Amino acid sequence: QWGMEDTKPSRYGESYAELREWILKLLDDLKNELSELLYPLLVHCYLELVSKQYTVEARDLLSQYRHEHEPEFYDEITALASAGDAAQLDNCPVASRYLHATKTKVYLCHESDRSVHPHASSTPQRPLRAQTLAMHALLT
Repeated sequence: QWGMEDTKPSRYGESYAELREWILKLLDDLKNELSELLYPLLVHCYLELVSKQYTVEARDLLSQYRHEHEPEFYDEITALASAGDAAQLDNCPVASRYLHATKTKVYLCHESDRSVHPHASSTPQRPLRAQTLAMHALLT
């Protein structure tokens, strides 16, 4: 659907985990700002997996990281978790909002923007992370 048809389902979780680990190692100022990328990317990775019928992988991904985002997004995560297969995505308002939104806007200071752009550039080691960032996050 979004140009990642040949990607193994495990790469979604791996790419999210790699970006998460990189962000968590940053200085507090950058870490706090760049952490705002994680929830929208988690949602998009989950939706991509569900839409491709990788429901087990989607559930595992959401289960592994939901606790980090539940304080702020409990209702959304609960709604997403209830849409466990592609047919249910159409009836989930949260999924619809993310699926039909062009990109999620994330406002970054110059330092954060400069730090994240190498991770948004495609390399053989991180093509999915770069594609996901480029397609779903509008870094402004």
